Amino acid sequence: MRTQTDSDLNLGFVGLGNMGSGIAGSIARSLGRLMVYDIDETKRRSFAGSCDVATDIQEVFRHARVLLLSLPGSPGAATASGEATGPPR
Repeated sequence: MRTQTDSDLNLGFVGLGNMGSGIAGSIARSLGRLMVYDIDETKRRSFAGSCDVATDIQEVFRHARVLLLSLPGSPGAATASGEATGPPR
């Protein structure tokens, strides 16, 4: 039986605001591997040395087996999930 390792997790993290940046930083330090994205390019750049930084939110969705969101409320989550799944049918 194969066991899952940290490198198999392919973690993605969206939302690098006040709370999200701290959480993402802790995860990156603990696991050593994390792909991050934020709509603010400055916040994305601040993680360039410690994480894989996605160029757009779709890249995180394609990469991640586990996705963590730290967004400022329901509208942000709804926007992010809509970008993941595409427009309603």
